[in-house]
Amino acid sequence: MIMMRLGLLLGLGLGLGLVEGAPARKNVMYVVVDDLRGEMGFTSKTKGLVTPNIDRLAASGTVFTRCYVQQTVCSPSRNSFLSGRRPDTTRVWNFLGSFRDSLGDSVTSMPGAFKNAGYVAVGQGKVYHIGGQSPWGTPRHTEPPLDDGTLSYNNIEYPYFHAIGFQRQISNAPDSEFQDGMITDQALKRMKPLAAGSKPFFLAVGLHKPHVPWVMPQRFLDMQLPQAETDVALHVGRTTFCWNLGRRVPQRFQAFNAGSLFAQD
Repeated sequence: MIMMRLGLLLGLGLGLGLVEGAPARKNVMYVVVDDLRGEMGFTSKTKGLVTPNIDRLAASGTVFTRCYVQQTVCSPSRNSFLSGRRPDTTRVWNFLGSFRDSLGDSVTSMPGAFKNAGYVAVGQGKVYHIGGQSPWGTPRHTEPPLDDGTLSYNNIEYPYFHAIGFQRQISNAPDSEFQDGMITDQALKRMKPLAAGSKPFFLAVGLHKPHVPWVMPQRFLDMQLPQAETDVALHVGRTTFCWNLGRRVPQRFQAFNAGSLFAQD
């Protein structure tokens, strides 16, 4: 679903800074992928997950093979790489806090550093943990906003975008009806006015999948190999039960909790 269009999106984003009349400074696209495992075509010889689009993207760029997270939990990790501080410094060890709670407004985030340097900083999706809304579009944690508000982004010109009203079941619906499809569409939509502006841009795109719940277009399940034909490790006891769905995960999903080419928590 996303990876083919993500390759187009990245290609446009990286190239826009080179066109005639564009600012001398390069435009930056920062893509964050949630819970992506290492068993992909470009990372190993593992026979299992079929990932042709991200494989093509990796082939056209630089892949770092020894990347580590500060903490293997979503919010602490994201607060760490977005603030440049360790979890012991941010004091974020749960799913709800922000590094602002302990460090205040004096700390400059990575998007905020670009903004302060004259870039137009724009965000959508899950960059900080959840952002200003829950996954299902209900208001959540607005003081302080977990997408870091105007301290990180030019929210007045480009309000932070969170997808709502998306598909909650695996189906044959078009990509544009799924959460990450909406986020990618919004990023593509914003590129044209950003590229036409007088300033370079920093565009943060946070994709939710393959984090649970595993809701995606049916064709992406259909292209995967049957579990019996793969050598992808199953983390039994951790992926056989999906706490986010509150029910047993079908066997063919257990290896799908597919590391990242860009940034991951």
